[in-house]
Amino acid sequence: MPTLVELLKRHRWDANTPATPEALGNLAATFGALPADYRALLVEADGFSLRGFKTPFIVFSIREVLALRSPPAA
Repeated sequence: MPTLVELLKRHRWDANTPATPEALGNLAATFGALPADYRALLVEADGFSLRGFKTPFIVFSIREVLALRSPPAA
């Protein structure tokens, strides 16, 4: 059975660069252990969009996820 990453690569995805170990550590420190398939996806692409369907599918980058969790700067 193909992995999530393999399935996504079959379509027109617009992938960001891979997540750094530091960024993955920051995300895990904030939310706890990451599910294996989500971590594998971030190692391949730190956020992406998938188009060509009725509704675009967007996965936020670690920076964007952490920004949503943090209070705005004063």
